Amino acid sequence: MLPNHPSGALLAWDVAGDARKGKPVRLEGGHSRILFDIVPVPPATPGASWRALTTSMDRQVAWWDLATAAPAWSLPTLGGFAYAVDVSTLDPSRVAVAVGDNSIRVLSVGDVHNPFAGAMLLWRGIQAKVTAVRQSSSSGLEVMFATLNRAAVLSLCTSMQVAWHPVVEGLLAFGTEEGQLGVMDADQHQCHILPTGHRKTVYALSWMPAPAGKASTGTSGSLWRSPCCGALLSAGGDSQLLVTDVGAGTDRATPWPAWLGCEGHALAAYSEVHVSPADPHWVAVGTVDGSVELWSVHDRTRPCRALHFQGHTGLVNRLRFSPGQCRMDTA
Repeated sequence: MLPNHPSGALLAWDVAGDARKGKPVRLEGGHSRILFDIVPVPPATPGASWRALTTSMDRQVAWWDLATAAPAWSLPTLGGFAYAVDVSTLDPSRVAVAVGDNSIRVLSVGDVHNPFAGAMLLWRGIQAKVTAVRQSSSSGLEVMFATLNRAAVLSLCTSMQVAWHPVVEGLLAFGTEEGQLGVMDADQHQCHILPTGHRKTVYALSWMPAPAGKASTGTSGSLWRSPCCGALLSAGGDSQLLVTDVGAGTDRATPWPAWLGCEGHALAAYSEVHVSPADPHWVAVGTVDGSVELWSVHDRTRPCRALHFQGHTGLVNRLRFSPGQCRMDTA
């Protein structure tokens, strides 16, 4: 588990055994202020060590080697707060950085000696501050993401989310401080704003790829019209959880209860969503009252709420499946 410390240190805690008997390893030297987001990076080759990317209020992005417990490099002097990072599942050396100056940085960090080679600045079509990025890891480490309380983030500035698509290479989804949703081809620098979105800030994004053999029939041409693109799930400050069918070409956003056909859940106030990286038919959602729901959507005509528990007394900030889907962590 990788929690953060108010001083800017990163803590590494082995919870495989009895966590109460162990002490976390303190990793320092990468940041001078509190962390905004922590993303684990799986080994690039067999035998290599796990790494992690972090962003902080000090406007830097740090790359950590968990084996040496030290930062390998840091990226300073960004034009705004680097609120979060996201590592592409298809290419772990490709990192998207959400920056508060209305832009997204895409870095290629395959060479630790020259991590800024091939860096790209994406800004066309983005009309709000970029403050958070996230992506599910595809390897076997169980990680809990520790972030600032959202009320603290909002006291600094409004938020935006970005997420790599797990199947379509180069496709990014983003949400703005005004509640707009959009998709972007990071390679071609093409941006498409979806016609419907949230009434307030977008807090969470997660892709639900189209199942194999059941891909939606979208139009050809733009990357976001790929048949396997599927749907984009988003949660916003308006307490709505929306499902936007991007791949079908309709760009229609449907409230989660209506999409499920379960109108009895229409009054729920949602704060977080995450689709399982191992099986996109499993969707976890968090609510404002602190409850967590696990839904099975293997059969859209008969959705099933497999789990519901009241694990928190306040708003659910983060929830994540472990890569093997044997565990789910919440904060």
